[in-house]
Amino acid sequence: MRGFEGYVGGQMGSGQAVNDLAFVMLLALAFAFSLLFNAYPYLFGRMLRNVFHAKERESSFDASTGNEGLFRSFMDFQALFLASLFLFLAGYRSGLFPAGMDMDNYLLLFGFFFAVALLFYFSKRFLYLLLGFTFASPEQYRLWRVGYSAGIGFWGVTLYLPVVILAFTRMDLHWLLFVFVLLFLLWRIALNYKTISLFELRFGNILYIFLYLCAQEMMPLLCLYEGMKYMYNLFEINTLWV
Repeated sequence: MRGFEGYVGGQMGSGQAVNDLAFVMLLALAFAFSLLFNAYPYLFGRMLRNVFHAKERESSFDASTGNEGLFRSFMDFQALFLASLFLFLAGYRSGLFPAGMDMDNYLLLFGFFFAVALLFYFSKRFLYLLLGFTFASPEQYRLWRVGYSAGIGFWGVTLYLPVVILAFTRMDLHWLLFVFVLLFLLWRIALNYKTISLFELRFGNILYIFLYLCAQEMMPLLCLYEGMKYMYNLFEINTLWV
């Protein structure tokens, strides 16, 4: 006769743990965004104007204040955070992560995604700084920096849609990946157009345009892909010993 082992309670499945983690992250981020938007709605309107206008007379404004710097920094952070969360959730739904991980490992894995996104972001900013120093005046680079911050901030706001749908519905992942990539490409196309216009990389010189796209767009994305693959493989190996 088997001994009575007693009731040990139900354990939370990994799927529920990931859903709860995504819910807490999205709730905290949306709450912070709502507070910032309510405090500085004029900065949000200015950001939208700088997204859709590339001319100098339409983009120029007074020197940035502390509030504006805070707003831009948060919008950049929000975009990177949501992009990392989307990739994390997409990887989980695709079954790329080892099964049976605990919450600490999920948090660590998300931290890897976010760390790579931050590294990619600051690397791109450094490359654009070199480009601006070489081909543009300080005023042109300032205008580009304003447009870049506005673009990534607006892209971050649009990312709420695919991230929320991915986190709380069972919609087909392929469609959500298509939406995510489409939003990213639209932002990059708009940014490239502004960059070429402000830095005066003439469309007639195909060689300069080709070198710019390779150095600033294709190679960084290739490095990002290889870095994400390496970090994922490293994490997967480490989890075998947990």
